[in-house]
Amino acid sequence: MRPIIRSFLALWLVLFSLAGWAQQAPWWVEFKLNPAKSAPGKTEWIGSYLEDGKEARFVISIPSNLSPPNNSGGMLVGSVQRVPGSQSERFLLRLSHALGGRGKVPSSSRLDSVPIIWAPSAHQSRSSRSSGFSSVPAGDWIAGKLYFDDGAAEVYMNLNPKEGIGEFSVKDAVYAEKVLRALASVL
Repeated sequence: MRPIIRSFLALWLVLFSLAGWAQQAPWWVEFKLNPAKSAPGKTEWIGSYLEDGKEARFVISIPSNLSPPNNSGGMLVGSVQRVPGSQSERFLLRLSHALGGRGKVPSSSRLDSVPIIWAPSAHQSRSSRSSGFSSVPAGDWIAGKLYFDDGAAEVYMNLNPKEGIGEFSVKDAVYAEKVLRALASVL
């Protein structure tokens, strides 16, 4: 009976440790999402992330309207733009961990905007935070793959304008440094 108890305790300890690690390092970073004034034919949102009194702010701009009845925008060419005064260190560090990076933010030259290609699919839903997206039943998420550097770097960018939240989540850890370098250039 003692080996069974020891095995159970060891398993519980491993699961407890993994649960704590998962809460510390999920594979996504959530940010607030607010609509921005934009020119006709453009959709823009202001993304913001606040941690320890430091707020990262950025603009996501795409030349399309993803409101119903459109289900998908195909491949949309847009940009992520700098917001003056943004304090992005915490956000980029958190994103580095989430994307499977080394916990360091690569240095990058400062730009006013960085081009993106986004392949969104609108009206997505998910049953829980850990599940993927589905079009059945329809939901308020716009989920999609985001490309930087003409496709050399990829990350998922999922937006829920109705709830005012967005997230970047890992596509593949191999892209972490390039994604971080692109975002660091405008954040």
